[in-house]
Amino acid sequence: MIISDLQIGSVVQLETVYCAILRIKSLIFKGLYFICEYYNALLRSYTYKSLTNMLNIQPVFNRSKRLRADGLGKVHIRFIHKGRPFYFDTKILIKPDQWNSKKHIVVKHVEAFEYNDDIQTWMLEARKYYRSKWKARERFIPKDLIRHLQYDKFADVDFLAFSKEINESEKNQLADNTYKKRLDLFGKLEAYQEKIYCSQLSYDFVTDFKEWLFKQKSHKGTVLSANYIHSLFVVFKKFVNAARIKGYITEDIFYGFKISRVAKVVEVLSENELEIFYKYEADTRAKERAHKILCFLFFTGIRVGDLEIVKRDSFKANGLLEFVAGKTRKRKGKLARVPMHLFDDRAKEIFKKYGPFKVPNNYDLNTRFREILTDLKIKKYMTVHGARHTFKSMMLERGYPLHIIAEMMAHSSTSTTAKYGSVSDNAILKKINQ
Repeated sequence: MIISDLQIGSVVQLETVYCAILRIKSLIFKGLYFICEYYNALLRSYTYKSLTNMLNIQPVFNRSKRLRADGLGKVHIRFIHKGRPFYFDTKILIKPDQWNSKKHIVVKHVEAFEYNDDIQTWMLEARKYYRSKWKARERFIPKDLIRHLQYDKFADVDFLAFSKEINESEKNQLADNTYKKRLDLFGKLEAYQEKIYCSQLSYDFVTDFKEWLFKQKSHKGTVLSANYIHSLFVVFKKFVNAARIKGYITEDIFYGFKISRVAKVVEVLSENELEIFYKYEADTRAKERAHKILCFLFFTGIRVGDLEIVKRDSFKANGLLEFVAGKTRKRKGKLARVPMHLFDDRAKEIFKKYGPFKVPNNYDLNTRFREILTDLKIKKYMTVHGARHTFKSMMLERGYPLHIIAEMMAHSSTSTTAKYGSVSDNAILKKINQ
């Protein structure tokens, strides 16, 4: 078979085209590979620059430029994020000649190797933490990094679990209000931060917690008062001190911490106003019931929570009302002794007719109390506890010594009694005119 030159030429052309297609294909794949490698290199470079430029880390010595009295200075780790520096206290104390300012390491110290190893561990952990936030596209907060570095997951103690264990062990010795206040504190702490470890507690923590509390609202929709927040921190401090005794917390985190309490103006009824209040005739059964309970509180000075403790056998033959006050019953068992003749046995007569009493709803009783004051045109803003303040003020105006009043009111100390109530204007004028 004879193949013509034309057929041979066409075959050669096809082979040439096929080789050209293969070469172009290989060039395209090589080009795509180099483009991918280029963009990967750019991405790695951008990541590195982001991490190094946005979080600059360096250990520094004696940043305050002032040494302690013993000639030692602290080593801090300085972080610069978006041009703003913040510092982590390593608790490492060394002399000035034991710090190499060029290499930023500890030298000429017995524990130099351990100190430098700890510093490098903290710096590495900080980079990991920042990288995790960057990858998750979460907001980086410097204070969270400091708390993260302070947390020792191997040797730390859960502060909330520790506090709750103490609370349960002391439950039988606490008044109900104190126990509820502690539970309230635990709820607020858990809402602020789900897990709280002892190593995370610091002055900055309590300051931030205080600022957070002032932004919260009660179940009624009102802002939490300064006095309420102060009472929470009183309880908080007791658990912190217990942790310090155990050695779980090494520093006084409340040093320099303060919450200013708001002074309350306590309103009390005068003798004449109390007589008008006693003679009040209620127009509804709810008001009548509330009126009798309030009169009993005014004439005895007991707490609202102690109403159900008073029984018929609490009234003794010697003319005293005796019972163990509820607030101290579990702890000290303070006995309240109230003479009934102080108000012509009115309290005994009320109890005989309407008692024994159950502890009423505080909100409802306060509402009825203010309604009665409005009906009587007594322009004073009072709560139910004002009856106890009124009792103390009247006893003081009648000339009874403070320690006797403390026995009547079941106060364990006269300093507590001294805080109660205020002297009425009539009593002041009466003393001046004598």
